Amino acid sequence: MNKNDLQFFEEYKKLDLQLKDLLGADTGVSAYLAAMEETASGDRATVPGWNADYRLLKHLRWARNQLAHQSDDSDSVTIREDLLDLQDFSRRVLDGSDPLVLLRAAREKSSAKRRTVVRKRIAQKTPEPSEQIDVLPFKKTAERPAVDRSDMPSEEKRSSLLWLILLLLLVAVLTGLIIYALVS
Repeated sequence: MNKNDLQFFEEYKKLDLQLKDLLGADTGVSAYLAAMEETASGDRATVPGWNADYRLLKHLRWARNQLAHQSDDSDSVTIREDLLDLQDFSRRVLDGSDPLVLLRAAREKSSAKRRTVVRKRIAQKTPEPSEQIDVLPFKKTAERPAVDRSDMPSEEKRSSLLWLILLLLLVAVLTGLIIYALVS
């Protein structure tokens, strides 16, 4: 490994730790990439440079893995631009301008916009107190015919009828139980 590769490797470890802390995961860059992969394509479109950042992180992880598994002092794996890209992405994570943070901000903005639209629609449908319609009292147009209650049983008769119905139900239940006991 040359000096550039060593510096790249150290910077990668720093970024990996930052992302572990940010995501609360065991892996840093890999967990970040997994989160990016799980994001719906419609949401990805709301973040400028999403695909470029995804490809960049994949390349940086590949370069780190090449360095970690390199057995000899062969040719350099990274170039100066890889180190600069790594440092830039690390800075954006610290600044809160990385793709996942930008996505969360876009979702919150969209959600707030939807809530505002709903509130406006509700406000348009709800009349102001001064505009509320007064309910007019009900006017009788015709008198209801009087109900003839003379043929209705008195309270005592209704009570007697109720007891008679309950007694008949009890007799029916007892008869059913006796028949059931005789049959079985």
